[in-house]
Amino acid sequence: MRFIRFDNSIHRYHASGAPTNMKILGAIFIVLILAIQYPLWLGKGGWLHVADVDRKLRTQRQTNERLQQRNQVLHAEVADL
Repeated sequence: MRFIRFDNSIHRYHASGAPTNMKILGAIFIVLILAIQYPLWLGKGGWLHVADVDRKLRTQRQTNERLQQRNQVLHAEVADL
């Protein structure tokens, strides 16, 4: 065990244990952050899925608008009969 002096006080420092414990703690935090981020990006309600559904919705709305215009033309033709 070594002693290190900081600001007129003495702190005990275990040279072999502290860096290893911090590396393990850092690795645990990284794994937890990745575990939290996974559903956000790749889950059922994640950003990628939402973007894909939004793209499909825009395509469907364009198709519906085109078909609605065609139906209006057909309705006008039937009304003229």
